Amino acid sequence: MTLARHPCKIFWISFLVFIILSSGMAKREGFENEQEVWTPADNPSIKDAKRAGEMFPSKGGFIGILGEVKDIDDESKIPTGGILTKAAF
Repeated sequence: MTLARHPCKIFWISFLVFIILSSGMAKREGFENEQEVWTPADNPSIKDAKRAGEMFPSKGGFIGILGEVKDIDDESKIPTGGILTKAAF
C-alpha cells in the first residue's frame, strides 16, 4: 500500500540507500598485483606466470600450450586417418 501511495518517496529513499551503500566502492583498497590477492599462496599458476613473464617479456600476455610426443618404436602403432580414434579415448 505504501509503495502505491508514495512512489516518489520510495524512489528517492531507494536512490539514497543506493548512493550510501555505493560510496564504499570509492574507498576500496588497490593492489599492485591482483593475481596474488585472489590466488592461494605458493600456487603453481603464480610461479608459472612469473616464469612466463621472464621468458616472454611483453605486455600482450602469454598463452601456453603443453604438448607431449609419445615415443613409438613400432610404426604400425601410429594411427592413420586422424587422431580421434577409439584407442585415443
